[in-house]
Amino acid sequence: MIRINLLKGASSRRGKSAVPGALLVRIGIVVVAALVIVVAGAGTMRWFLERPHTGLKAVSATVPEKKVVPEKATPGPEKKTVSERVAAQQAHSAPKIAEAAAQKNSQSTGEPVPYDMLSGAEKINYEIAFANKVLQTLTGTVVPEGVGFSSISIDSFTTVSGYGTRVTKENVAALYKNLRRERFQLLEPPLSYIEPNPVQDFDFQFTSHVLFGADSADAFRPAEHLVPVKNLRSMVTTFLKSAAGCKLTVRHGLVRRAVMTKGEFRQFVYHCTCSGTYRDFVKFVLQVNKAHLPCAFTAVQIKVRSAAVFDIGTDVIFTTRK
Repeated sequence: MIRINLLKGASSRRGKSAVPGALLVRIGIVVVAALVIVVAGAGTMRWFLERPHTGLKAVSATVPEKKVVPEKATPGPEKKTVSERVAAQQAHSAPKIAEAAAQKNSQSTGEPVPYDMLSGAEKINYEIAFANKVLQTLTGTVVPEGVGFSSISIDSFTTVSGYGTRVTKENVAALYKNLRRERFQLLEPPLSYIEPNPVQDFDFQFTSHVLFGADSADAFRPAEHLVPVKNLRSMVTTFLKSAAGCKLTVRHGLVRRAVMTKGEFRQFVYHCTCSGTYRDFVKFVLQVNKAHLPCAFTAVQIKVRSAAVFDIGTDVIFTTRK
């Protein structure tokens, strides 16, 4: 086999013209490179001359902006709108405005201030004087001769009722007229009525709302002379001694039912059950009031047991300073 070496033949042929071909190639490369450099340099110069000169502003604009995190505010009272503040102020001042308006209206019209509109101290004064005022009224000239009561109730420092039998119609009419004159607002039937008695004459009942006014008691204002809580025991002792001195028989002593706090005052509610004549009980209430013992009678129930003896139940409220 004859082998033909093609590679050797080609190289021998290239070798004869190697020097001139290489030179041409190198010259071409140099020319092309020079053109590339010239073109690139021209483009670079053109970009440099035409680009905007933004100076330091442009540089600073490329710097990432630092995020400022606000400090957490110290928690404070919640801010309210003007309307919310006005509404809150009106709600806060409404009771005082209503009370002032009621007192002003009372002064202008001559009508007493309603019990519910009195201030805390005035309520204390009113409550302590209430039963005393009611019993004085019913024991005085308001009740015509020949009119007697089988029962009397005094409740909540606003309501008074009474029941009687065997009286003339004229005497009952006079009683009702006198009660209205003394600010006893008689309620409509069947709470107040007069009706024939099957045996003799008439039976009657009256139920009334009573409004005396804060200044109807006397010049002494109990709320201004209250003693501390530690004096409660001595007040209870004085109360029981006064009852015995007025010939009232107190059963089971005083039984505590509740303790209440009203602003600067502290009140202790006791229940008292006793028996005696109506006259002796009235004398006892007047005596306690005259001695300035800070106690109020409410939920009073006076019922006849016999011709002269009454059974009496009442809640007694002792008021002290806290």
